[in-house]
Amino acid sequence: MKRLADAGHSLILYTMRCDGANADGRDDYSKPLSDAVNWFKKNDIPLYGIQSNPTQREWTTSPKCYAQLYIDDAALGCPLIHGQHERPYVDWDKVNEMLFAA
Repeated sequence: MKRLADAGHSLILYTMRCDGANADGRDDYSKPLSDAVNWFKKNDIPLYGIQSNPTQREWTTSPKCYAQLYIDDAALGCPLIHGQHERPYVDWDKVNEMLFAA
């Protein structure tokens, strides 16, 4: 992600994480959004947006966050690491190879 940002791409953090209550009103702090945002700050990776594309409201009322490319652990074809975690997660080394193939 740092390499993408350094190459001039605008990164948007679009995640299921939240700070506070779920849609059903129950508090959910198991995977706080603030932890993810702080990870980007700690790793000096600038975010163009968090949960939304900042300029999107200028040209659409769609609630879906617009992007030219989504990298998501639930996307068909996304390289994953299967390990000790609850669910597979993105293999960023393989994503890097896919995006920056020579």
